Amino acid sequence: MTSHISEKTPLRRAVRRSHSKHPAETDTSPDLMRRAIESPDPSAMAPETMLQLQRVYGNQYVSRLVQSGRPPAIQACKDCGDDSMIHTQRMDIAQRAESVRHGGGCGCPSCGRIQRENEDDEDGGEAVAEVALSEAELIDNWVATSTVKGFLSIKKPRSTAMKQIDTAVATYKSGSGMPGNIDLQITNLTEVKAKITAWRRVENTKNATRVSLVKKLELLVDAKLIEQNQRKAAKALRQAQAEIMFDRMALSGGMDQYAKRAGSFDNAGVLESNADYDMSDPTKGIQVKDKPDSVATAFTLPRNDDGTLSDEAIEMMNRVDTKQLKDGAVEKAKAGSLNIAEGVTQEQIQGIASGNLNSVTGKTQYPELENALNPSEEDDAPVTESIDCGGVSMNVTYNKSDSNFGPRLGLLKAAIQKVLGAGFSVPSMSVNMPKFGRQLTITADCQIKSSGSTERAMFVAPDFIHMSSEGLNNPITNKKKDGTFEFSSTEFDASGVGTVVHELGHALHYHQSPSKYHELAFTSLKGLKDAEDKPINIADVVSTYGSQKPREFVAEVFLGLMYGRKYPPKVMEMYNAFGGPKKG
Repeated sequence: MTSHISEKTPLRRAVRRSHSKHPAETDTSPDLMRRAIESPDPSAMAPETMLQLQRVYGNQYVSRLVQSGRPPAIQACKDCGDDSMIHTQRMDIAQRAESVRHGGGCGCPSCGRIQRENEDDEDGGEAVAEVALSEAELIDNWVATSTVKGFLSIKKPRSTAMKQIDTAVATYKSGSGMPGNIDLQITNLTEVKAKITAWRRVENTKNATRVSLVKKLELLVDAKLIEQNQRKAAKALRQAQAEIMFDRMALSGGMDQYAKRAGSFDNAGVLESNADYDMSDPTKGIQVKDKPDSVATAFTLPRNDDGTLSDEAIEMMNRVDTKQLKDGAVEKAKAGSLNIAEGVTQEQIQGIASGNLNSVTGKTQYPELENALNPSEEDDAPVTESIDCGGVSMNVTYNKSDSNFGPRLGLLKAAIQKVLGAGFSVPSMSVNMPKFGRQLTITADCQIKSSGSTERAMFVAPDFIHMSSEGLNNPITNKKKDGTFEFSSTEFDASGVGTVVHELGHALHYHQSPSKYHELAFTSLKGLKDAEDKPINIADVVSTYGSQKPREFVAEVFLGLMYGRKYPPKVMEMYNAFGGPKKG
């Protein structure tokens, strides 16, 4: 903000200052702000906290804080439109000053409401004509601006005290290139203020021009000190709010022993520095600009007494997942297609299918080609039907002309029976089985190209499973250095049933522990040790895929349990801490 003195409004004495005193020390620490946010009730707030808040923000802000029970929205100044806390404090100062004529503005230089009396200067100088001086003239070119010429235009000498002002102004100017260093700005401005005070003690000048210029400099310094202290207070307030929100992101139920936040939610400093976040109302959590629903908001809404996510937060997470994952998968699948160049024969298509085999199953890597080799006579149109899958009703969306629908439905039914047979319950869900889960193109020279693939299989809370035709007898064959597969599903049942069981593990995880399921979003695994304090390599004991993220760890362990795999006690402890599915 650039402060200036307007020539249109003569300056009057705004506040009678005792130049021998420095501004009172104020506590702008995050701890002070945090206490104020968490306990705005005066009966629950220590008197010293109220006093410090009053010094930092002024009476009006503290009054609104106490009355509303939360940090208030700042009202915009009626004159200049500024709605910052800086103006709130200036307004409060101006309204408390005895000799101030306040015309409804906030008292800032922009409003021009603080005026000096039209009388002789209190230091003995005569009243002088006011000239508008910019910040550049008062700071950048202070020495030249404050030089006074006498008879025959001879420059009047500068006293030692004036030279000390010069040095202090130059120091502030050199540090102003680092606006982010608020403490440095305050220190340098305070030093300028101190040197002005010292100049008044020793200088007995009757030169009205120099007195006026020093007072203009002082007024600018006062304005900037208010601005910098408010910036500091606002930063401390925001940091305190961020720490409260970050605390709400903590994993409940002992999960923090095994997992930690990752990405944008790993520390409060990330939140504090993000200008698109509004954390002023603890009851609403973090509000993200232009996003009524967000992971950040859901994570930071007030928690249940046991630390778990509230129903409101869980529902918000479901909406976020639906919009970002489910809707995205459905739309992407609609773009799936099989395009065959004119002139390519059935024999050539068969050659492409048999010439690109999966190394584990010996089946083609392009199961969608079945629609060209053995096309269905059914209408090429998607339908949604309720289908009984061994006692569990599933709403299945598929294309009647899909030659692979029967085998893929068989994968779903087999996976459900596997889980039911192990003593678990399976909820009814919506299942999306697009005819094509990717875009395949066969060129005139019999080359096949693949693009735009959806996930082979994916669960999205609360009740959606996507199954691409790409996963039919076509597992991912990536291997670790020891020759074992990175994905447990490839090892246990490469037909595709293992993949669906893995996704059912996600579904049961959500339905049995919705809070823990969603809390584990944007987390990574911590190191795990056995009873002898030796590191456990999750990639070796569970799978590479299960060693990356807690929710994938749960689904991979669940998959192993369905196929009779036994895991070490510490692995099962982590599985249970994460809310892994239990029988029943």
